[in-house]
Order: sequence, then C-alpha cells, then structure tokens
Amino acid sequence: VDTGSVHAIVIAGDHRDGKRLLAECFHAPSDGFVSGIVRIKEIAGDQQQIGVITPNFSQQSCEGRLVVLAWQMVAVKVDVRTVGNAHAAARTRVGGGFCAHDASLSSCLPQGTLTQVVSKFARSRVPAVNNGMALMSINAFADGGEPLDMTSLAEFESLVESATDLSIPHSDAVRYVSRNVVARQHRFHLLEWGEENATKLFMLHGGHQSAHSWDLVSLNFAQRYHVFTPDQRGHGDSEWARDCAYSSEEMANDAAGLISTLGLDRPVMIGHSMGGRNTLTMALAYPDVCRALVIVDVGPEISDEGRKAIGSFVRANEEFDDLEQFVENVRRYDPYRSREHIERTVKYNLFLRADGKYVSKCDRAPRKLGLNERQGSGEQLSLEAVKAINVPVLVVRGENSNILAPDAAERFVDALPHGELVTVPDCGHNVHSQNTLGFIDAVSAFLERVA
Repeated sequence: VDTGSVHAIVIAGDHRDGKRLLAECFHAPSDGFVSGIVRIKEIAGDQQQIGVITPNFSQQSCEGRLVVLAWQMVAVKVDVRTVGNAHAAARTRVGGGFCAHDASLSSCLPQGTLTQVVSKFARSRVPAVNNGMALMSINAFADGGEPLDMTSLAEFESLVESATDLSIPHSDAVRYVSRNVVARQHRFHLLEWGEENATKLFMLHGGHQSAHSWDLVSLNFAQRYHVFTPDQRGHGDSEWARDCAYSSEEMANDAAGLISTLGLDRPVMIGHSMGGRNTLTMALAYPDVCRALVIVDVGPEISDEGRKAIGSFVRANEEFDDLEQFVENVRRYDPYRSREHIERTVKYNLFLRADGKYVSKCDRAPRKLGLNERQGSGEQLSLEAVKAINVPVLVVRGENSNILAPDAAERFVDALPHGELVTVPDCGHNVHSQNTLGFIDAVSAFLERVA
C-alpha cells in the first residue's frame, strides 16, 4: 500500500493481517497495536467497505500517525459499527440515525462519530463533523454540561504509562473527569481528580500551557486530595475572552469565581509561573479564600532574560502544518522531558483549524493588538505587597530556572510572613513536568501539614 497516494486504507482478513499491514505502512511495531477494527460502510457510492485500525496506544509513537490516517480516509454519511467492546462505544445521533465509534478512538478524536473526511487528493481538508460541529480539538474533553469520565479513554492509559515509566506512585483506580463550568459569564474547562471528601487542591497552570500540564502530579495527588485544575481563560479548552482581557486581576477574579461556583471551602492553591502570579494576586484580593499557597518558580522579581526566552519560543510556535515540527521544537526547548512524554501531551496545546493547520490554543489577540504591555503595566507584584499575605506559602524553585533567580527567591520568602523555600534539582522553570517526582517530594510534607 502506498500511503502517499491512496484514498483510504482497506483492511482485509483477520486482525493479524491488519497489524502487519499497519506495521509495514507506518514502520511501527505490530505487537499489541490493534485493540479493535471499526468497519465503515458508505451509504452512497459503490458501498465499499473501509476498515479503520484503532490501536491500544501501548506504542505511544503511533498516536499522531493514527490521526493522520483518520484524516486521509474517505467516508461521507457513514454508518459506523464497532467490533470489540460494544459497551464502551460512544453513541451519537448523526443525520437522523445512530452511529458509534470504539472508545479507543476517542483519545485522538473528540467524542462523536467520524462522519466526514476527505482524501489526500483534495486540495483542502474539510474538518470532520462532531455532533454537527466542525472538528477542531485533537484531545477529548466534556462537550456539554455533563462530566466526561477520562479514565475510560486511551488518553488515561497513556498517562498511566508515562507515570509508570517515571516511577511516579499512582493508582489506576482513580476518579478523573473533564467538566465545563460557567463562572463570571465565562465557560471554563477543568479537570477534577480524586474523592469528593478529601482536602481540596486548586492548581493553576502557567502561560501558554493548560490544565493537563499538571496531569502527572494530579494522578499522584488524587490518592490523597480532591484536585481541581482549570484551563484559565484563553488557554486549553476554556473560552477565549471576548474583550481580550487577560490581566492577573481578571484571572485572579476568575479563580475566585470558580472556587465559589464549585463550592470549595478554603482549598490549598498551587500556581506555576503565570498561574503563580495569579495565585498571589488572588490571595491579596481575597485573603480568606485559601488556607495555604504553593508558588512554583515565580515571584515579585523575575529574570528579564528568562521572560524574553519564553516569549521568543511562544512567538515561534503558533501554527504548524505538521505536529512533528512542534514536537521537535519543544524537544529542543525542554531537554528535561522525554520525546515520548512530549508526544503524549502535544495534543493539549494545539487545535486543528479549518484550513488544516495546527494552531496554539492560547489566544494570540492581546499580543497582536498590543494589549499585553498595557494590561501588565499596572499589575506588578512587589515584595512590599506580598507582606500582606498571611497564610502559609511554600515557594518552589527549579534549580536551573531562568525565571526565578536564587537571590530573588530568597528575598521573596523573606518578605512573606509565613514563607518557606525549597529548590528542586534537575529541572528548570517547568518544575512539575521536568522533575515530577522531585516536585511531589518537595511539596508533600507542606501539603500534609497545612491540609
């Protein structure tokens, strides 16, 4: 099969033949590659059968290739039937009839049914249709008001594999759902982990990242805590701000609004980078909302050189024709993470635009309009200001951070009435993803004490 010119991959024979064929086409190991076959029958045309192989993701490198394969298929007004675990299939009403896809597909394509894809011969790609909406997201998340159980998806299986590879203590039997919440007239997507009767943790990601940046940490914490990780406005799978307002004050108000809407009673708040500054801003504006803070690699004084390096990386990685290009760029920028981990998480940073390009999920409008500088001018946290934070604060610094210098971290902690400092080795600015075990060890004793 010449995958550079065919309209679709047609699988004949048994599962062993399918394994061998995909192994030859994509130069991938065949062992454990196939968990089921979905047969798609065209209602119109010559009624030919088109077979789609869905992997169980034991080979992480195959995930992006499956997305490419799916986009190259030809299927219009299809009737989809699952072969395998019918109980795990997700059902969606399409064109007056019911269709289903195997659950193992849902980690690379959002919930719904693959109903329209065009061949590689077409000059432009038409997005698939998901519940009547154009398919943009390449990761799964709740598509309405009801939570989505993430543990039933291959995304979770892949996460557990990463945790096992990194020797991060975890349990496969964990509560983990994707939710949408409306607060301050804004739709926020968030991930919720752990049992409802446990102490609450509310964790904010850094700029140009998402709630999924905490996944490995959350998987571990969920054994002891009830964890909430929202996508902040203009990031991840949350709504972009219609007024392009992305100041720390706005995001701090969002955090306070979410905590109130969720009914959380004085959670411990953890914030990284931009999320850390938003956490500090919220603690000053709403001093009674949280019982303690963990601030990760940020403070009132940050390095201009490091800030510029992050800005340069962001500007150079806004849209791509090929996911592989983004993976390579991240690998060069972040040498602490393995390529396999980057490949697993890349889908959380990009969406697929109607023209077929992969685009950053972070709203670029403020920068293009020159609003970043104006919104940031009046929100400079100072050492004097943080003296008013009267709850326990743990400052976590990455040993090789280019953002929070050692002396700046010391001055920050000295200014806090109840401040502590811990430095995590073998990592830079993104402490919790670059040395996840080190981060967990660094914060665990503090969390046990304040919780």
